[in-house]
Amino acid sequence: MKDYLKILLVLLTVTVFTACSDDDDALDSEKPTIMMSEPEDGEEFEIGGELHFDIDLTDNQGLASYKVDIHNNFDGHTHSVAKQQEEELWSYQETFQIAGNPTSFEAHEHIDIPEGIAEGEYHLGVVVVDAAGNQEEAFVEIMIGHHDGDHDDHDDHDHGIVVE
Repeated sequence: MKDYLKILLVLLTVTVFTACSDDDDALDSEKPTIMMSEPEDGEEFEIGGELHFDIDLTDNQGLASYKVDIHNNFDGHTHSVAKQQEEELWSYQETFQIAGNPTSFEAHEHIDIPEGIAEGEYHLGVVVVDAAGNQEEAFVEIMIGHHDGDHDDHDDHDHGIVVE
């Protein structure tokens, strides 16, 4: 009986260690990827108009959600402070769930740009999260309002919109 218990204990120990090592191999640590087709870096949009948004998301095991974040990028630029105080600084955030955890997903949104907001440069960011919790983000700069030519130096920036 004593030998039987020893054999059972050894088998149980081997089974536990084998099960744990298999779990480590199955962990998803690969970040999802973002391919932003629209808007393009530096694209201009009218106040009161609509922003067209197209992205392709991929992941090796499954996508869970993506978040769209638009906020002003006035810090460090030469926009009129008085004008900014008279007009509302606009920001937009929305998280979209991706049902079924597919490995690829095409997101197509139309975002209304409200009237009465401050003109200027804005960042549009996308954060994608996969089913394992890995995340990736990509940003482009967009101009909202009338482009007056003061920001030609921004065309020289390389804001890659493909993130892998």
